Amino acid sequence: MYATNENATISKNSEYYYFSMSGSIAASGNINTLLKADGSVNNLTGKDFCYYSMFQDCTALTQAPELPATTLADSCYLNMFRECPSLTKAPELPARTLADKCYSGMFYRCESLTQAPELPATTLAYDCYGWMFAYCTSLTQAPELSATTLAGHCYESMFYGSGIPSFTVDMTACTSVPILPDYYLFSFSEKPYTVLVPASLYDEWIQTDGWSTLASNIQAV
Repeated sequence: MYATNENATISKNSEYYYFSMSGSIAASGNINTLLKADGSVNNLTGKDFCYYSMFQDCTALTQAPELPATTLADSCYLNMFRECPSLTKAPELPARTLADKCYSGMFYRCESLTQAPELPATTLAYDCYGWMFAYCTSLTQAPELSATTLAGHCYESMFYGSGIPSFTVDMTACTSVPILPDYYLFSFSEKPYTVLVPASLYDEWIQTDGWSTLASNIQAV
């Protein structure tokens, strides 16, 4: 990983290492070179909290490094870019195997962020997207949300306080009605949302425990 400005140092508090920056900083290259020199680590299993809060409060950060991992670890990117107001573009997030809290708060209050990355995982993990884009006031369009296996708190407050007016969860690929992990799934979302489901499952869907309380948000396709 590289930075375009020399005014960046690595510091440590009682919980984690983090960058301190001034001026205008553009990071580039593979973040996983911090784990292995050639950056060949794509599986973060066992590396819980590895990038936790690494760039939090870096007001000078204008560009994020590459995050190529395809298998994540618990809280690996938790709060990673939290309150980076100069960051305009999110890095690609190719991971398809998620972990608890992996993206939670990742871009919280990144007020210049204008485009969300694609989120290709179809099986979610506990609180994986919680508060991920909260208070991203320049973000006006939600990424496609097409996971078919949900988890507790997975979408909680994902777009809270952002510029996104509403969002859609596309579950039309489901062949049966999935279990709704808990009622916190969409809690504190603040934003209107629609859950798209297969027309053939609609009647069963809106009568299933948990989902029945969200019936007004469910739409047959």
